[in-house]
Amino acid sequence: MGRTNQSTELSALSCPYFVPTCFGVYFLLRAGLISLVPIDQHSDSLWYHDRAVALASGQGYSQDGVFTAFWPVGWPGFLGLLYWVFGRSAFVGQITNLMLAAVTFLLALRLGSAIFADRIVGRLTVLILTFYPNQIGYVPSLTSEVFYTALLLLAVFVIARDQRLTRLILCGILFGVATLTKAQTLLVPAALFAGWWLLGRQRERFISHVRKAAVAYLAMAVVILPWTVRNYIVFGQFVLISTNGGATLLTGNNPSAQGDYTQDDPLVRRVPFGVVRQVEADRLATSLALSWIRDNPGAFAILIPEKVWRLWAPDGESEWAYQSGFKHYDEHVVLFRFVRGLNQLYYACLMVLFALSALPFLRQRNTLSPYAGTGYILAAYFTGISVVFSGQSRFHFPLMPYISMCAAWMIAQWMRRSARAVALPSRVSA
Repeated sequence: MGRTNQSTELSALSCPYFVPTCFGVYFLLRAGLISLVPIDQHSDSLWYHDRAVALASGQGYSQDGVFTAFWPVGWPGFLGLLYWVFGRSAFVGQITNLMLAAVTFLLALRLGSAIFADRIVGRLTVLILTFYPNQIGYVPSLTSEVFYTALLLLAVFVIARDQRLTRLILCGILFGVATLTKAQTLLVPAALFAGWWLLGRQRERFISHVRKAAVAYLAMAVVILPWTVRNYIVFGQFVLISTNGGATLLTGNNPSAQGDYTQDDPLVRRVPFGVVRQVEADRLATSLALSWIRDNPGAFAILIPEKVWRLWAPDGESEWAYQSGFKHYDEHVVLFRFVRGLNQLYYACLMVLFALSALPFLRQRNTLSPYAGTGYILAAYFTGISVVFSGQSRFHFPLMPYISMCAAWMIAQWMRRSARAVALPSRVSA
């Protein structure tokens, strides 16, 4: 009976109505959340909203009338353009997130099908994302995660399908915008091209991969350098992208650090953070963090597994936006806590499938496209970044479509194996 169900499920996934039905449910769940659970923006999302309002009002990228580069400009810059066109309302940003989530659905569908050469993988991927509570919960909040997730998918989608010069340039432009959204993206193309080369069947073409990466980085430079020039004009000092790198490094590496963001340590409080002298504060924070790491290598090493745990173990942090911004949260706290627990179970199952998929992927790597390894490459890269800075669960949010693709590939293999096991006795009986 179980094997018959597996065959039926394969047929359901192949149905021509599957994708539009799945997309309808996916879209309505997110739109319904915006409509039925209205939230006020707080913390990071409010900061982005305020910077976007300043940009739309002609005040530039500023805070309290002072030009800033504390957080990267990509998301508030994009949001500010939309505010300028459609009005300076957080609802405009929420609808933007809804559209970006729809783009994520379409890209995950196409990319999952393309890199694993199996349309069932793409369909299973979007089915997983459709009902994933944390992916749903982020849409009403104006943080940068939904925008960045779509950018990361689009950049890989462009280059995985074709590596002509025009696509390499477009890929570089997209990675440039992604880097202006999250500065840690700067080395993502290098990690991807290196990983794809290692997984490829023609490693002698290393120089070809280097050339392609160089083209992508030249296109990235065209996007990033104007912002760097702006920062030099504003601050009189070299600031490549943002001035929060030192704060991020110090809050993850100090005597009180426990793997995630720790801002109450006396070492952190020594830095006079503020918009007026943000470059000096950034330099001081970086210096203090590096000095602490150099003087306490053992403590830094002990923090590594804690950072990895904080990055990958918990999930469901989208609840924070409702704790702070939904005025009826306390009335429905049991429901929110239940959904958070359900999400953690859902996430844990995904991560187990992702981990289980690694071994068969390595066994079959010679028959698979090297781009099928993108999820593993990105997971390793962002883990390395967190080992240096800090581990926070929101950092893995943009990787979840890729995690879902690998999990979907594992499920598809099991389903096909079961379907073949059912078919074989039938042939024997005939």
